[in-house]
Amino acid sequence: MMDSRTETEGALLAICLEELVGPENVTRSPGIQIDALRPLLLVRPATGKEAAQCLEACSRWGAGVIAAGMMTWLECGNPVRSAQVVLSLSRMNRVAEYSPADLTICAGAGITLTELNSIVMKENQWLPLDPPGNGTLGAIVACRSSGPLRFAYGTPRDYVIGLRLAHVDGSESKSGGRVVKNVAGYDLNKLYIGSFGTLAVITEVILKLKPVPERSATVLITASDFPSIQKGASRILAGKLRPASLFVLNQQMSSLLGIDGGGRAMLVRFIESDAAVSDQLDRLQSIRHGIDCTLTTVDGADAGLWPKIADLNHTVVLKCSVSISKTAQTLEVCEKHFQECFAAADMGVGLVRIGIESNNLELIGRIKSLRSEVESMGGTLIIERAPSFIRLEADAWGKPGPEISIMRSIKQRYDPDSLLSPGRFIAGI
Repeated sequence: MMDSRTETEGALLAICLEELVGPENVTRSPGIQIDALRPLLLVRPATGKEAAQCLEACSRWGAGVIAAGMMTWLECGNPVRSAQVVLSLSRMNRVAEYSPADLTICAGAGITLTELNSIVMKENQWLPLDPPGNGTLGAIVACRSSGPLRFAYGTPRDYVIGLRLAHVDGSESKSGGRVVKNVAGYDLNKLYIGSFGTLAVITEVILKLKPVPERSATVLITASDFPSIQKGASRILAGKLRPASLFVLNQQMSSLLGIDGGGRAMLVRFIESDAAVSDQLDRLQSIRHGIDCTLTTVDGADAGLWPKIADLNHTVVLKCSVSISKTAQTLEVCEKHFQECFAAADMGVGLVRIGIESNNLELIGRIKSLRSEVESMGGTLIIERAPSFIRLEADAWGKPGPEISIMRSIKQRYDPDSLLSPGRFIAGI
């Protein structure tokens, strides 16, 4: 492997890549650090063909490749074993085809979500995903990243209808297509969505869009005790209300957001037609029956509160996935293990994310203990963000399930020499 080769050989690979994409698009010693590794080269191809050619060249030299967009997910998952080349798709940021009448768009993987939505909103359309930060389409799809809109609008899997991919053997492939109903048999898109760049490099994404709703409204619900908040959330989920987002925040998270609730608080968001939102807000008042709580409309929440809830920009971020019925219990379990945490519980989908401002070694044992308790409840815990020594010792993904043999077979088929983000995924895939 290239780690053991001379700098001269690294320079020869740089020359090879410069011939493919131009010297101005290859940066030697770029100053990027991924975990404990410092890549030798940053390469910026402009097309899917160039990306595939770069991968084939790296494969010949045995160089580990990390695909990147805005460089914000370089240290996700487990620490990678090698990273000689960062393949940036930032130049692949153009819209290839847009059909407003069909509510579909085809764009390069390097375009950001904000850039995409600024284009389609001119036609009163949007891609209703709100993951942390302003990521590129390629990163959002590869990491299957979503945010507080997930309850009503889903994840990238619900919007991707086609992908173009570059492979380590220099070939390109397509999965899905340019129309919504075109898949017969197994949907190969699902193989790559959430694979964290370990099977192929996504170079182009075809998406279905939605019309922009007329109105969005957020209501803050505070109560003197947690059981009242739980009861209110249960009534919302069991009733005729259709919230786009339903979150319970612990006291630390509420304080961070400037919410004066004296403890846990609940945020409810409705996104529909103007008439439907007004009706939902009226119906929401019914949850007060028998509960001592306060309802307050929050102005500007879409631009203020919700992005901050999605970001959870802390030193360590953990995500627990459980059944919806156990979400509130999981929030309490998280606080038991990490009293100092900033917690946001998505009551509609069964997710609890916590942020911790610490990088002490003792966190490793506490994470393992929390994971054990979450797993005993039938859930899972992953480490979304943490220093590399924590992700290495605690394992970002946890114990693999029985499907791991199939996953290893797929990795062997698509990346036999394990050059794409090696070691990042479950069980070191």
